[in-house]
Amino acid sequence: MSRKARIRAAAAAAVALAIGLLFATGTIQGVFASFSAETENPGSAFAGGWIPAPIPTSTSIGGAANSTTTLNWTSGYNATAGTPGNHISGQQLQVADGGTGASASCGAYSNAGAALGQAIGTTTNIATAIAAPNWLCYQMVSTATAPDTWTTSAAFTPTQLFVATGLNQVDGSGTATDVVGTTDQIVITFNQNRGAIGAGNGTVQVRICTTPLIIISTVAIGSCATNAGNIGYINGQTVSANRTCATSTTAGNGTTTLTITLAACTGTANIGAGTATFHPSGTGLAASNATPLCSSAATPNCATIATTTNRY
Repeated sequence: MSRKARIRAAAAAAVALAIGLLFATGTIQGVFASFSAETENPGSAFAGGWIPAPIPTSTSIGGAANSTTTLNWTSGYNATAGTPGNHISGQQLQVADGGTGASASCGAYSNAGAALGQAIGTTTNIATAIAAPNWLCYQMVSTATAPDTWTTSAAFTPTQLFVATGLNQVDGSGTATDVVGTTDQIVITFNQNRGAIGAGNGTVQVRICTTPLIIISTVAIGSCATNAGNIGYINGQTVSANRTCATSTTAGNGTTTLTITLAACTGTANIGAGTATFHPSGTGLAASNATPLCSSAATPNCATIATTTNRY
């Protein structure tokens, strides 16, 4: 070996030895620790992209009482070994209260229901911990294979149940208070714009029953004892006589209000003391975005208690 070659080999060996000493003595420990943290710390930016997030595709309201949210998404799971998705061991639905504003303001998320399988792409939820008028904020979380604790989440578009939020009884006839009949009004408010009745502001049938009920429906009402109407009914106050207001008019299509003016009533009836509550039911009314009217009597409770002392 030439003298120059020996000098180059000796220099390379010296450099290698110096690097080894630096690692061994901890002189560049911070660099090594930084690399270790990026690959092992679940909170790091690197870890945040280590497993794929789910991809939300749709949300809809339905179920027997129209109080159930159905969520659909594409899981980030991939069965191919070596892919990031292969490390997904499960998924977890989370929900947050979005408030009652014009748009959602999502608060802190908490788990909703049990953990889901790694490849599942649909589930349902009834957010019993959130008041019925409020926005529902959902996110799905991908969780990594144990013993790692990496997670990656993706949020769904917030949604709302369509619920009644207020009830008022208006004396429109100028007759004695507590007498209900032609030209009196029932005013129901909602947490979002409502859709049309019929072709727009259509007519409804109102039946006043000694059961005691005041039934509201877009179709003919049968027996007072068996028919709750396809929009809903009001109870909680005594009623002196059975009456029918067959072609009552409506107003407020496209707004948060349904104003019913009683018409073609077969006489009048006295309404006694009590607290009036509107119970939505059936399929006669939906929101402008086609969300069906919530009729749950459990949590979330979609019934509305009147805040007025007026009784027609």
